[in-house]
Amino acid sequence: MSQWRNIDLNLLPSLHALLMTESVTRAAERLCLSQSAVSGQLARLREAFGDKLLIPAENGRGMVTTPFALTLREQLDDLLPRLDVLMRPRSFFSPETSDRHFCVGVIEAEPASSCLASELIKHVRERVHSGMTFSLKSFAPAQAMTLLESGGVDLLISLPGLLPAGLHARTLSSEPLVMVQRRNHPRGSQALTLESYCALEHVLAANTTLATRQLDDRLSPFGLSRKVSVVLEHTGQGLDLLLSTDLVATVPLSIARAFSAIVDAYALPFKAPPIELAMAWHRRTHEDSGSVWLRAQLMDITTHKRQRFEDFGVELMDASTAGSGKSSVFGSAVASDARQYCESSTLSRSSESSAR
Repeated sequence: MSQWRNIDLNLLPSLHALLMTESVTRAAERLCLSQSAVSGQLARLREAFGDKLLIPAENGRGMVTTPFALTLREQLDDLLPRLDVLMRPRSFFSPETSDRHFCVGVIEAEPASSCLASELIKHVRERVHSGMTFSLKSFAPAQAMTLLESGGVDLLISLPGLLPAGLHARTLSSEPLVMVQRRNHPRGSQALTLESYCALEHVLAANTTLATRQLDDRLSPFGLSRKVSVVLEHTGQGLDLLLSTDLVATVPLSIARAFSAIVDAYALPFKAPPIELAMAWHRRTHEDSGSVWLRAQLMDITTHKRQRFEDFGVELMDASTAGSGKSSVFGSAVASDARQYCESSTLSRSSESSAR
């Protein structure tokens, strides 16, 4: 059993003063206490440590320390400043001066989560010029709770279905899926049909298992399934394949928009479940001012992201009605999906409590 239970930590400064001055009178003066009060504290310290600590000098002048007290004095010189720091009131987080390191986690490098995590880091670095640093970590669902609980990860961005129970969580966004293909793809720019969509050769990532299963579940009632030609470990490996082959991919609208300069995107020919994202954090950081600030930055990003999609939806609608007679890049169905995304995100945001 720890012996600290027998010691009032408030007595340690008095012990230090007694051992440094070797005098109850001078210690009392240093501590701004009465001699009787310090004498009483010395008695309690002797009982707690089981040692006399100070004994009267042979010449009758002052006191001398015992061998055990000498070892205590050396340790107290180091311990008291550290205890002072430990007991200091919690300081408020200041992003402009902070050198704190934040780790943002995603589960299995899921593409939409990874994209948003990268946006968060970019957002902060563009706006805050301090010593703050970041890392981005990907891990299996089974590791999420342990990493958040231990402080190995500060904030988690994930599909809601992959989040472990027992975490604080908040919905961030809900966006539609679209199909992307390279520019000048032999398929042309016609609107997709169920048959043409399933006849194309698809590339998908192993880390999109949940979204892929939901997508294929929507096709099965029609007796159809996608023709999957390539399966990659991570989505990020697929861009070169998309640009250099006739393969296509189904991705969240935000990813299609990010690469809109080099790929064309089309609305799916069936009602597909949207991709939802949420952030989660452990209760140990729920009131930590730095973590609260980081979550607020992520909410700020999703607010601006919704505005970008509102603008994007207008651009898509304009492109689809430009008089070409075809379902041009990002046709009207995609514009409609973009606007539905904006509306659902607005509703989600208004129904949620604050990030704290």
